[in-house]
Amino acid sequence: KHKSALEPVVVSWNNFYEQFHSFWNFLNQCDEELTNINPSVTDIAVIKTTLEKIKHIQKDLVSQSGQLGMIRQLNVKLQEAVVSKVTDFSVVNKDIKKLEKKWESVSKLIDERQASLQQSFTAIQEILSILSRCETWCRRAIDHLAGQKPLSADVSIINAKIDVHTEFQSELIDKQTQLSLALARAKHITGDFSIPNSLMLEMDGDETKMNFIRVQSKLEEISLESVELKKAMDSVLLVMDEFQLLSKQFSQNLTDILSRMPHNFQPSTTLPGLKQQQEMWQSMDTNANSLGRILETMVSSQKRLKEMGVKVSPDAVQLVKRYHKQWNDLRKPIIAHLDTIKKTIWKLDPSNVEMTLPRGWMKAKTVQGTPYYIDTLSGNHTQWQHPELSDLYRSFASRFRHSFYPSPAYPISLRLRAIQKAIQFEYLPTQVALETFDLYNLTKNPKSSLTGPEMIEIALSMFQKAASLPVSDDGTDINGMLLGGASINVNRAMELSVSWIQDVYDLTHTGTVSTLAFQIAIICLSSTKMDEKHKALFHIVSRCKNTIDKETMTRFLEILLQIPQSMTDSQYCSLDFLEANIRECFKKYATGIHLHSVGYTAWAQAEPLPIAWLPILHRMP
Repeated sequence: KHKSALEPVVVSWNNFYEQFHSFWNFLNQCDEELTNINPSVTDIAVIKTTLEKIKHIQKDLVSQSGQLGMIRQLNVKLQEAVVSKVTDFSVVNKDIKKLEKKWESVSKLIDERQASLQQSFTAIQEILSILSRCETWCRRAIDHLAGQKPLSADVSIINAKIDVHTEFQSELIDKQTQLSLALARAKHITGDFSIPNSLMLEMDGDETKMNFIRVQSKLEEISLESVELKKAMDSVLLVMDEFQLLSKQFSQNLTDILSRMPHNFQPSTTLPGLKQQQEMWQSMDTNANSLGRILETMVSSQKRLKEMGVKVSPDAVQLVKRYHKQWNDLRKPIIAHLDTIKKTIWKLDPSNVEMTLPRGWMKAKTVQGTPYYIDTLSGNHTQWQHPELSDLYRSFASRFRHSFYPSPAYPISLRLRAIQKAIQFEYLPTQVALETFDLYNLTKNPKSSLTGPEMIEIALSMFQKAASLPVSDDGTDINGMLLGGASINVNRAMELSVSWIQDVYDLTHTGTVSTLAFQIAIICLSSTKMDEKHKALFHIVSRCKNTIDKETMTRFLEILLQIPQSMTDSQYCSLDFLEANIRECFKKYATGIHLHSVGYTAWAQAEPLPIAWLPILHRMP
């Protein structure tokens, strides 16, 4: 009876532990296999095999998960079978808890091993992905660099390409950084590529390493080519900026020169005027040469662009051709006008003027530069006076024999009139003389003295200008003054006038004459109305001011009196008499210590003795 009662219990017990031990052995086997797996493995083949193995273990574990439920059910049946016979099931419950804990431990170990290996596998895949992306980018980069050439000589296009290339260089640096980091990780994983099949199943470590080196080398080549391209673009941009700057400078300078160039050019009739014109045109020639250098630099810039393989736009080529034409059109009149001025200066240069001397006479100069004349027909007799002047002086004795004259100034005026006609001063307007003085800056800021060559140059300019004046039908100007125009023998008038002035004022033959004396002598014998002549004399004595003092008046009259004194052997006007006239003049006509132009003219119109000869000369036929 008892045996029949225990049989269900024994069967249930046997069934429970049969399933329990089977499942326990399975879990122990899984635990042993998982424990033997190295979570730090780096060989890609081992990782893949191990991951497959873990998947199979995980699959088996999932498929055996029903065993744990079945064991729990058997435990229930066992308890029901022996509920009335046995009351202590603590051992069975402990075994079930131990089984459940083992289950959880194996499941956790599966997850850990799988996560660790999957992490290594993911890292390797990422390294290989970076290598692949870098290879692909290298191919695109090579195409990009090839597409940038040839460069265009267009600033906007170059600037746009520079912007694109800046982004390209940023990408290049990023790819180099990524590859360097991937290579470092690959070396770490593979032990510097010493483990076969560490990264790729189809190639060994050395092949994988060479693959990295090849991509890295390609990136370095691209980097060098990129730097060279950037340099080339910067150079092109620099040349183009220079070209545009030169073009703007050329255009502005050309406009400036053309705005200052006279439209109707006529060479001056005086040496100072010609020299001013020469200076002006030489300045324009210098500026034009500067334009030529700018143009040469522009052409050089285009040549540099072509040498750099840059395509120069047709507009830029045409611009340079247009500038060349404008420059040539500018240079032609400048060169022509400078040549005309040079030839005219040569004609008017006193050193090139042919002197007209009587037969047998020749001119020479002392060491100081004072001219003298040699009569080769009379045994090389020398004299300071020009031969024509000395002949004229000798004729005075026979021409002016009268013993009585209305005034002591009269015979002096007759002689001066003869000299005025001989030198042709009667054809020289006073205004022309004043303009010439101003041209040489003699009146406002006169030098203390003039040398012989300087007097010759001024006299030549003065008579040349007088000779170029238009003449009316009756031979006079609008004021009725006698004008010679082309009838003036310029060279002869210049030679005789300078010789006469030196004869009057250079008594010691130093070769120099006071600047003021030179001007006074010419004004006295020039042609104009008497009042105008007085004003002209006051103008040069006062140095363009409106007043003079006693000292200036005294100096003026002393210089002026040397002219009549040179025409007579006796004293024309004593110093005491001169001082008395000056005191009377300032007493009557001066305002305080200054004599104004109006007061001087009123005094001169009274024809006092110091200047009485001047109005008498003016009235001579």
